[in-house]
Amino acid sequence: MIKIPIGDWFLARSEAFNLLVERFKEHRAITKTSFSRIKTRHYNYDRKINEMQARIKEMESVIDVLQEIPNLKVRKKKKTN
Repeated sequence: MIKIPIGDWFLARSEAFNLLVERFKEHRAITKTSFSRIKTRHYNYDRKINEMQARIKEMESVIDVLQEIPNLKVRKKKKTN
């Protein structure tokens, strides 16, 4: 029972262990910022893609309307005397 606390105490006093803990904390912080930065970039890309898809659908609907030729009736003017 005494061996574990004494080992932990020696480990906690070790400079190499403290250095490893500091490096781990820095690595964890860097990893979190990197992933959050990537997540925001992906969110921006998704948002832009959705905007472009909406524009494309709008343009397609405009093109469909323009391609439809309405039936025009040509009436001749009545001659007035």
